[in-house]
Amino acid sequence: MKKFVTLLIFALVLVGGVYADKVAVISKVQGDVLIQKAEDFDYNTPVTMGMILDNNDQIKVNDGFAVMLLLDDKSQVKLRENSEVAITMVEDIGGPGYHVRLEYGQALTKYEKGAKFGFQLHTPTSVASIKGTEFWTVSDPETGDQVIVTEGQVDVMNTLTGMISTAGPGETVSSTTDGYIQTSETEEGTIPEDPEGETIDAEEGSGDAESDSTETETALVEEEEPETDTSTGDMPPPPPSTAGETAPEPEAEEEGEEEGGGLFGDALAMDAALGAVTIDGQLYNQIALRPDISIGKLGVGLDIVLYMDENGDIRSEDWDDYTDIIDKIMYIRWGQPQDPLYIRVGTLENVVLGYGLFVNGYNNMMEYPTVRKIGTHVGFTVGNFGVETMIANVKELVGLASLRGTYSLGKLKFGMTVASDVNQYLGFSDTDDDGRPDLVDDFPDNDSYWLDSDGDGYADRDPEEYDIDGDNKTDSHPNSVYNFDDAIEGLKAEPFNLAENKAMLTGVSVDIGYPVFSSGFLDVMLFAEAGQYMGNHYNYSDGATGLDSVEVTHGWGFTAPGLRMTIMKFVNVGLEYRMTGENFVFSMFDQNYDIDRVGMQSFPMADVMKPITRDMRLMNTTPMKGVFGSVGVDVLSLVTVTGAYQHMIQEDDDPIKGIYGSINLAENLIPKLAGASAYINRMNVGDPWDIYSEGTLLGYKAVFALGGGATLTWDFRQTFRDLDGDGEINMDSGSDEVIKTTIIETGFSF
Repeated sequence: MKKFVTLLIFALVLVGGVYADKVAVISKVQGDVLIQKAEDFDYNTPVTMGMILDNNDQIKVNDGFAVMLLLDDKSQVKLRENSEVAITMVEDIGGPGYHVRLEYGQALTKYEKGAKFGFQLHTPTSVASIKGTEFWTVSDPETGDQVIVTEGQVDVMNTLTGMISTAGPGETVSSTTDGYIQTSETEEGTIPEDPEGETIDAEEGSGDAESDSTETETALVEEEEPETDTSTGDMPPPPPSTAGETAPEPEAEEEGEEEGGGLFGDALAMDAALGAVTIDGQLYNQIALRPDISIGKLGVGLDIVLYMDENGDIRSEDWDDYTDIIDKIMYIRWGQPQDPLYIRVGTLENVVLGYGLFVNGYNNMMEYPTVRKIGTHVGFTVGNFGVETMIANVKELVGLASLRGTYSLGKLKFGMTVASDVNQYLGFSDTDDDGRPDLVDDFPDNDSYWLDSDGDGYADRDPEEYDIDGDNKTDSHPNSVYNFDDAIEGLKAEPFNLAENKAMLTGVSVDIGYPVFSSGFLDVMLFAEAGQYMGNHYNYSDGATGLDSVEVTHGWGFTAPGLRMTIMKFVNVGLEYRMTGENFVFSMFDQNYDIDRVGMQSFPMADVMKPITRDMRLMNTTPMKGVFGSVGVDVLSLVTVTGAYQHMIQEDDDPIKGIYGSINLAENLIPKLAGASAYINRMNVGDPWDIYSEGTLLGYKAVFALGGGATLTWDFRQTFRDLDGDGEINMDSGSDEVIKTTIIETGFSF
């Protein structure tokens, strides 16, 4: 097995070497300039004009200068002597963009207005985010940075404190290694000289030779325009990953600067889809329009879908209430998570608070399209303080919500998180709003009735129901003369009433983090987090004379120490030592939470069905201690593989384990395949390899390119629910204990 894995990784590296993304070209170079390719470990190759740069290539200018031309929009980064830089094309929540890391030295950035992709310049001290801007960066790892703006606007964040300062033309941001940052007027004589200007003076008289050289390099760039990776993965991410489940929203230029026509120009993207989807076990055809508008920091995405049954009738439940109009909003966004102010309303993906003790990879889209939720995620920073809030579904009014505050003291960051599901029973579907969950409501579409003891289609309370117990003897006729049954037997018990019951779960935690080391090769973070759940729950058992119950109090748990490392920018490693008291599980509010939030379990001996919340099902543990580890590898942006494992040893009981695995394939790695992903998540269980049981989420997604901008998407997700409480999942066709969601659609982009 080890040999197989070794060969597989080696093969992936070889394939990656062939298809590596091209990100820039050297348009001009002079002097002692060397390159370290992504697969090399030192600078051993001289840089030449016309040389193509791949993802993660690094340039060192010992003497002279070099000019990099970004292939996708012809923006420039000019490097002076004694400078070192690496360039990468990345995919994040804001869409694809360039990340240029200046380890030290001086760089002039000329980023074109109307640029297709975003741009960030990173140093060991700061991060500069820009759009349509010209600025100098002077970086010294010992003292910090000077960002000198000559055109446009630049937001600079000090990576130690998270504080942000903005500069316009004629202004300079000073960001120091001890966390200080401020904007002031640019002092005379502080702007470095353009290296090309110096070169032109030295080479006067070169005449046509220089012109010919420029024409040659321009032709080269046009001939080698690369295909960019637009694959998004579209999968539930492993906590605490930052990958998303929906396509990222690209930033747009300021209003009026778009080159396209129409009201919004290039700021408007439109997707359409035709296909089939399963909702509540019924197959529907769908017609969807999904406009996406992005203007500056504002982004809006809509999901306007018509579902039609086999008779061509439109599913009315999606259009009969004012909340249905709200459901057509996929998201409204202001800014990005790393900005001083970030707001997102609508879909939430991979929300992680702190280091994931409670909220770790939460996603409110796991029941889509059957259940559409409108969540909120807001974050802002003021000085050394930061605040982050999350509400899973504002339509519930009281449901899952969380609040986090942070304070930075030098490199140390302290945090406190409160996460609470005010009423877990709101996870039940109640179509007719009569307070009785659909699972135990014999008439889920009629708010007047909910019991049919004899199963004849007439409610027990229906005036026309004359034989309630179904023994063929009238027992409830309005005229007592016609009643021939003195004893009404075998009636169903009154079902669970949501209006009269509530189950609350709250967790409070504190944490601390410290970046012990950071370089282009290795980044290391140490952290610790400890927390306590609050609230009680009941463990039920089926007794011969009725339902037995035992009240249980929630417990505490902590992670210390925790370690996260990034190696060579493409390997992420996490390792945690964990310990708990009784009745505690890690990452209660994860991507599986909405699926497992609450269900009904049958107790045949007591002849009753009782609600079982997720904490009731999972928190039946003795004190535990163990480890959690994760590894993620990005092979040249072509194949991304992630795996995680948990092993917690209980006192006097079996271990609690867990696994996570995922794989993403980039667009066109396989011909005609525009992206593919597969995943499995099975945490906090006794046997992680017992896949067909409660606690499992698995699925896959494949997008096939049909040509002409059309795609075919197959999206499948499956989980399991033990409704009868027998400890086994009924895998027979049509079983309610196997929950499948399948979406098949043909998409078109305009």
